[in-house]
Amino acid sequence: MTWRALLPLLSLSLLLAFGSTASAKDEVVAAPANAGQAAKSKGGKDAGKEAAVAAPVSLEAAVRGLFVETRVGGGYMAVNDKAVPDQYNRSVSGNEQLGAGMLVQFGIGYEINGTFGLQAMAGLTTAASRGGNKVRDLSLGYGGAAVRFAASIGERVDFTVALGGGFGRADSGVTQPAVTVTVTDAASGATRDVTFAAERPQDGPLALANFGIEYFVHVRHFAVGIDLSVMAPVAPLRVFVGLAPHIKYTF
Repeated sequence: MTWRALLPLLSLSLLLAFGSTASAKDEVVAAPANAGQAAKSKGGKDAGKEAAVAAPVSLEAAVRGLFVETRVGGGYMAVNDKAVPDQYNRSVSGNEQLGAGMLVQFGIGYEINGTFGLQAMAGLTTAASRGGNKVRDLSLGYGGAAVRFAASIGERVDFTVALGGGFGRADSGVTQPAVTVTVTDAASGATRDVTFAAERPQDGPLALANFGIEYFVHVRHFAVGIDLSVMAPVAPLRVFVGLAPHIKYTF
């Protein structure tokens, strides 16, 4: 038999070999899909559990609830009460002329939701005499409570307002009883008695307010911010306005 006679047989063998190889590849490719469907139908519950475990946990950027905070800053006594004539200086009377000072405030509270909360506050504010030495430097210690409101202005940023009231004590650090002295008029020679009021710590109600911006940092539970802080004793009337950074931790 010549090679020309074998040529048809050789061609048929090659066709059969190629066809069997292609069928094998199709089976290999189809096998993973079939296997995946079978595994899915066979172990649906287990696959669901594994998917739930593997899914990332979504954490809220802002943590709400019980919190503590501290703010420290400086400010100015914007409104001064009129001093009793000649109370602090026998030759000068009028405005107290209190000036720059500092504030320290501590708070603890609870945010009921992302908008509304309640808190207790306590702190100390000082103000220095700013000329004429009509009064001594003043310190005001206080405690009170406030309603807190927050409005989200970003994923991690809130605008906050706290409004409330409390009770405070203003103290110059000097306690002096009432003193009566006799004053002689140089021109006429007439005399008169002048009584200087007692200088003591003054207790009374006051108003409290904080307006600020708060940012929840990427260290979970912590937030930082800055506030315009106002403290205003009612009697005698004084208004201290300060700017104070704050740090807050929410449990």
